[in-house]
Amino acid sequence: DASHELRTPITAILGQAELALSRPRTPDAYQESLHRIEDEAQRMQRLVGRMLTLARAEGGQQVLEFVPTDTVALLRTLTETLSAQHEGAGISFVLDLPADLTIVTDADCLTQILLNLLENAVAYAGDGAVDVALQVEGAGVRIQVSDSGPGIDPASLPHIFEPFYRVDPSRQRQSGGVGLGLALAHELAGLLGGRLEAANRAEGGAQFTLHLPLKPPAGASAAPGI
Repeated sequence: DASHELRTPITAILGQAELALSRPRTPDAYQESLHRIEDEAQRMQRLVGRMLTLARAEGGQQVLEFVPTDTVALLRTLTETLSAQHEGAGISFVLDLPADLTIVTDADCLTQILLNLLENAVAYAGDGAVDVALQVEGAGVRIQVSDSGPGIDPASLPHIFEPFYRVDPSRQRQSGGVGLGLALAHELAGLLGGRLEAANRAEGGAQFTLHLPLKPPAGASAAPGI
């Protein structure tokens, strides 16, 4: 699977380089080739980075640092960033968040999980809305990211967190996805002592629910003073 995914950007990079070198071209033509090469190189970089993180997580080599993390501020920052990146695309975020809510967790891992869930929702929401809700449940929190897209084929739900699995291969490839984001989010959620679930909403669209404890799981090493 990894070899197949890497072959595509490498082929595109080589093709653009060969095209640019085949004969003298205008500066604009060279710029266009370089931009395409850059896009494919960035896609390959994302793939390799996610593969490395997933391998570390599955192998128990991911270094975690549990610190107080303002979950509300993190969600606001991520949604504002994605809104700016997709300005003009018709995507809107509907937030249902408390005034503030701090949990003790690994901030980097949580950021990766939420970013993967939000990017996935944006990819399938079309020009619709992405709903983001956060609330306390018992000794933990529940974060839900829902989109207004077509939802997930029921036959795909049991496989949705498998590495390199795609519900819609053509659409994922078009959006630059490599089928690792949800697998990585699922694995990291487990490392944080939580779990990630996927389902379809009755009103349409997919919904991902992240359950996390308010404090580090037993046996986890928290930062000094926590």
